[in-house]
Amino acid sequence: MRFAHLFLLASCVSALPALASDAPGLSVTVAFSSVKAFPTDCICEAEIKDLATDRVVAAPKVVFRKGSKGRANIGDTRGSTSFEVAMNEAGTSGTYTVTYSQGGKVVAAQKGSIALQ
Repeated sequence: MRFAHLFLLASCVSALPALASDAPGLSVTVAFSSVKAFPTDCICEAEIKDLATDRVVAAPKVVFRKGSKGRANIGDTRGSTSFEVAMNEAGTSGTYTVTYSQGGKVVAAQKGSIALQ
């Protein structure tokens, strides 16, 4: 069974700076696909943009087993992105969590989910 789904969510989500107007928003595009040679595995490719600058801050590609979680950490202390993804064992739904930090402080976080067929 082959599946490839794209999920786009471009919204400003939780921000921690003092003023919400100073907070960066995230645009997150997520695509799930199966691993042909290993039917219990899947791939999640993401593109994470800072909406304030329209700059891609991370583009992780995570391979993980259905029914478990995968994770990627990108960046350094000046700017880093943590990306966690999961899919249920049946391969019918997936979730992701993005945490975007600057200077060691979390400035934006976003969660999303998608139903897969």
